[in-house]
Amino acid sequence: MSTTKHDTASPIDREHLNRATLGDRDLQRELLAMFQTQIAEARLRLAAADATERGQIAHAVKGAARGLGAFEIGDCAAGIERQPAEDTLIGRFGVLADRIDAAIRSMSD
Repeated sequence: MSTTKHDTASPIDREHLNRATLGDRDLQRELLAMFQTQIAEARLRLAAADATERGQIAHAVKGAARGLGAFEIGDCAAGIERQPAEDTLIGRFGVLADRIDAAIRSMSD
């Protein structure tokens, strides 16, 4: 896992997201909705994928997650990319995906 420290109180660093989108709330909602879909699809695909495909899925999630400030799941995806056969990382990804989903839903309330 990454040695970079991030605030894990929320699975999405809202300050980072705000900087990345220049404070554009509409853009944030659009990007988070796309990310929410990407995470849900990745979760399903990771469970059935072989090691090569897991690495590809994880690579895509890693970049999107870090760009939006979802560093914890980005770090998990980096771990899957390095160790695609490690099922505990796949389980961790699922837990983090649930946290991301809940956070995005609460942001839109």
